[in-house]
Amino acid sequence: MVWTEGIKAEMLKNKLNQEAVAKKLGISATAFSNKLLGYSEFKASEVYKLATMLNLRGQYDEYFFRQEME
Repeated sequence: MVWTEGIKAEMLKNKLNQEAVAKKLGISATAFSNKLLGYSEFKASEVYKLATMLNLRGQYDEYFFRQEME
């Protein structure tokens, strides 16, 4: 599960909005929003690009592969 709030916070730190990130990922803003909300999954290449964009490399588990709390 993607940590939406964490990714959005990092986007703010890096002065990036959803449209800009989507464009850099090569997807629509709607597709990016759907991925953030968990309606669809990020491809491995998108995770890599987004992590690089937001300076999150090495923190993949924390931001992109979180387990739901029971």
